[in-house]
Amino acid sequence: RGLTAVDIVILSHHHTDHFGGMGQVIREFKPRYFMASGSSHTTKSYLRLLETVKEEGVTMVEPTEKLRKIELGSVLLTILPQPPENTKEENDNSIAVRLQYGEFSVLMTGDSEEGSRTWWRSKASALLSDCTILKLAHHGSHNGTDQNWLDLTQPQLAVASLGFDNSYGHPHQETLTLLRKNKIPLVRT
Repeated sequence: RGLTAVDIVILSHHHTDHFGGMGQVIREFKPRYFMASGSSHTTKSYLRLLETVKEEGVTMVEPTEKLRKIELGSVLLTILPQPPENTKEENDNSIAVRLQYGEFSVLMTGDSEEGSRTWWRSKASALLSDCTILKLAHHGSHNGTDQNWLDLTQPQLAVASLGFDNSYGHPHQETLTLLRKNKIPLVRT
């Protein structure tokens, strides 16, 4: 597609379905920055990815308790404050990013569940509201989207990142029903 460089890679959280294949991207594109949470959840494959990042000389950064703004030309990435670590549920350690390009915005919150979404509502609700596109948390799972979340984000379109006919049944029927009720169209990767 003519891409020759990647400025930043943001890994939502430490589950393999969110970073599988990332080692090859790091080796081929050598991004300037690699962002991942400081979550203590780890696996051998995640440690291998971190080793690749180090070997390729990519600068590692973490989200903080404060907002972080990254300007990439006319695109602004805002990294929401990172909720306190949840040692029992890695999904709730997801990084949340709002991408803004003029009036267009995309809100991406990894596999966040109710705990982190509630925390973000209390700490950064203005960054959650009125997004053009909402990337559904946790692949459209019933625990990734609720009515309160949709009332706040008010997306014009929802996107679910998932495999066709996946064994998890994503997106879940509860989420599909909620989107229909709110007249929010859904597209799938």
